[in-house]
Amino acid sequence: MKTPIYLIAGIVLVASLAVWNSSGRPEAGSAPGKEAALEKEAVAKVFAAHRFTPPTPLTGPPGLTWYVGSRAFSPHSIEQLMVGVRRGANFTVEVTSFKRNREEEPWTAVGKTSEPTLEKAERTLRGELRKELALEEKPK
Repeated sequence: MKTPIYLIAGIVLVASLAVWNSSGRPEAGSAPGKEAALEKEAVAKVFAAHRFTPPTPLTGPPGLTWYVGSRAFSPHSIEQLMVGVRRGANFTVEVTSFKRNREEEPWTAVGKTSEPTLEKAERTLRGELRKELALEEKPK
């Protein structure tokens, strides 16, 4: 049962390498303190509501932060969630499903056309993130 945990960690690592910034430090170019904390809190709330791992923040080009998390459905099925947030509550949501038939087989990404639930999940996550990120911009 430890295999899915190692796999999830590996996928998060691969995703981090894919969006790693040119300086090689994930904290480089991060948003100013309070705004970044509110943003991360909003994203973490949505991740937790859908049973994803706590988001790992990865800083991309100036003003863009990626949050990556995963959830396992079984030893043979996982989903990875990547949320890219730009300052001003503009964001992108990408859910990818990975499956395999047996332990010894490689993981393969499942196309969205063969997994209609992925599109529904993305729409749901976008709606929740829109609400959560909009709350950050309101003066208190």
